[in-house]
Amino acid sequence: MKILRPVRALPWASRALILAGFFALLLFVAWMVRRANEPAAVVGILIISGIAALYMSKRATRTLETLDWRFRTILFTTIASLVITLFIYAAGIWRDVATFSGAAFAAWFSGVLFFAFVGAVVAAVSVIQPEQESFDSRARILFRRQYGPHIDYIVTKLKSVFEQYAQETNTKFIIDRYHDGERKYRVRTQDETASHSMTGSAGQFPQTLNLSEPA
Repeated sequence: MKILRPVRALPWASRALILAGFFALLLFVAWMVRRANEPAAVVGILIISGIAALYMSKRATRTLETLDWRFRTILFTTIASLVITLFIYAAGIWRDVATFSGAAFAAWFSGVLFFAFVGAVVAAVSVIQPEQESFDSRARILFRRQYGPHIDYIVTKLKSVFEQYAQETNTKFIIDRYHDGERKYRVRTQDETASHSMTGSAGQFPQTLNLSEPA
């Protein structure tokens, strides 16, 4: 959240004080409406304060921003539904299951709890992220995940096109010693190549070459 960027720029002690003040404010509001002694209200306040603490943390914010928008939608929708349900329950309304509103809220409450502990996990796992899959899977998406010898041949050709390449090569010339009689230097070279790949793999492969003869 961009509105919390100035807060995240503060020292951790200042952010902790702001979070403590926000938590105290929520408890004060619950006390004003005479619901501070309700466990559901306290749990809802703790959840809201936890979300605020996540967005006050630089590392947690970066982690949340790297998540796919579908994951974040599932996460925050589940949290919002749970908090709203807890606050309605803490308010003491719609508890009589003999009435229509009470029965509807009971069904809603059980549905939210089931989705929070089971449905959200299943929904998050079912969200497909093709960019995180292997190169073979991403290549087969182009052919609607068809299989066969001809598809395997095309995927192999694509792999060869996007195979590793040398992005950077550095060569160091090291002078070991100087021979006064022959007026020659003994030189040793050290090569280091940074190899990358468009298929997702990358690495460095240093190679050292020692010359046995002075140069």
